[in-house]
Amino acid sequence: METLTWFRSAAVPPDKLGPLLSEYLALDRLRAVRRLLLVRCGALALMAAVVGPLVGWLSALGRSLVVALFLLPPAWAWLLERRADLRLSARLRSIDTRTASHPQAPPN
Repeated sequence: METLTWFRSAAVPPDKLGPLLSEYLALDRLRAVRRLLLVRCGALALMAAVVGPLVGWLSALGRSLVVALFLLPPAWAWLLERRADLRLSARLRSIDTRTASHPQAPPN
């Protein structure tokens, strides 16, 4: 499930806004790379799984290994994307967006 987080950029201290945007852009780049890898490597894995038995160029174990090797880069990109997503989530939770324009009641 997607979660939407929003706040005014003026409410974030300037020293925390740059790294936050940097991590978001890195996550977006990783998502794009994973999607591209999945399409390209998935097509190659599908071709190896379907065309391999027709041509008879590898045993079943060999075809399985080739398919696994083709699917390894998208899986690795997914793991990197998950790590970046968790890092961005932690950074978002650590940002305190209270400012003087939105004063909070003093604790009792």
